[in-house]
Amino acid sequence: MVMVAWLFLLLVITSSYTASLTSILTVQQLSSSITGIDSLIASNWPIGYQVGSFAYGYMTDSLYIPRSRLVPLGSPEEYDRALRQGPSNGGVAGIIDELPYVELFLSKQTDFDFGIIGQPFTKNRWGFAFQRDSPLAIDVSTTILKLVENGKLQQIREKWFCKTSSGIAHVISHVVNELHVPLLSFGATDPTLSALQYPYFLRTTESDYFQMYAIADLVEFYGWKEVIAIFVDDDYGRSGISVLGDALAKKRAKIAYKAAFTARAPISDINDLLVGVNLMESRVYVVHVNLDSGLTIFSVAKDFGMMTNGYVWIATDWLPAVLDSLESVDPDTMDLLEGVVALRHYTPDSNVKRSFTSRWKNLKLKETSSFNTYALYAYDSVWLVVRALDVFFNEGGNISFSKDLKLHDTNASTLYFTALRTFDEG
Repeated sequence: MVMVAWLFLLLVITSSYTASLTSILTVQQLSSSITGIDSLIASNWPIGYQVGSFAYGYMTDSLYIPRSRLVPLGSPEEYDRALRQGPSNGGVAGIIDELPYVELFLSKQTDFDFGIIGQPFTKNRWGFAFQRDSPLAIDVSTTILKLVENGKLQQIREKWFCKTSSGIAHVISHVVNELHVPLLSFGATDPTLSALQYPYFLRTTESDYFQMYAIADLVEFYGWKEVIAIFVDDDYGRSGISVLGDALAKKRAKIAYKAAFTARAPISDINDLLVGVNLMESRVYVVHVNLDSGLTIFSVAKDFGMMTNGYVWIATDWLPAVLDSLESVDPDTMDLLEGVVALRHYTPDSNVKRSFTSRWKNLKLKETSSFNTYALYAYDSVWLVVRALDVFFNEGGNISFSKDLKLHDTNASTLYFTALRTFDEG
């Protein structure tokens, strides 16, 4: 089981005692030339790192940052002090550290002065190493899967870090690779979930890679050179926006600022975020968020006068998914979204689709929501499995399994690993 650790860049967004001064200082920070590790290296400013972290060796040996620029920091208090002092007053311009430690530090902050800038940039991973065919590999994988099963992995994440989506799909993909159990997903659109890295992961929907390149084409068509990305700070949000940045770069455009917020963030956080981006020059916003917070962003934006002429709002496919799931969309919601451009998965009209829609309306319970595109992908995924079995039997295939002696059940687990068998036909 491989535990992924990404390095992140932490910068300070300074606030002050009065509203007017706060705006001035926030603008200065948000419009800074530092947008990630490359610009931080080019600045020649001091960079902080955690004492004992492998980040020090990575920065010196792989990124070739002079040791004289690196400032060791040994506690959250030193992080706070160094960031607030800044590079001109004996502090640092930013801190490079592993994401879990950064999230732990940010979760203890109450004034939201600090934020993560940029995307994960290390190409190397670390993890637990076992000898080939070691039973410990199975034990570790099954234990992690048990934590996923009973919800404790998410609880650990929320207790010690922040209440964001924890990349459970990545964890499960590692586990099923070890257990050789196929994982069929009709809802995981994270472009980093690749079949090359996870051979037992089968995606039956479209990757966000395609809609991000579609957005880049739209930006190029209208001649815009900069956009502001508003996204949820989890694997889904970060990975999608990272692809958007690559797509825009090929069009000679860029993301001027990445405005991230945590999943299920309170409305006060969204208020602060939109106040900051509204003070920036770019007025083209790409919104890539979860279903639970997306409409709140537009509600707050309308209160701030950001849904008028002169602003461009582009939403990824989360917005059509929300609207399609509603039995009926109230006029206030439609008024709120007036002028927003959204991308939708294209599903061509057909007799099969019309038949499914009709049967859904006749069979669904009153409390069941209307279906969106992902419901169609789910329906097709089931048919995919059924069709594969049908072809297998028609070609004379026989179902036979062999017991995997490496699998065993753990106490209090309901996963029943000993019931798993290896399919003999491959």
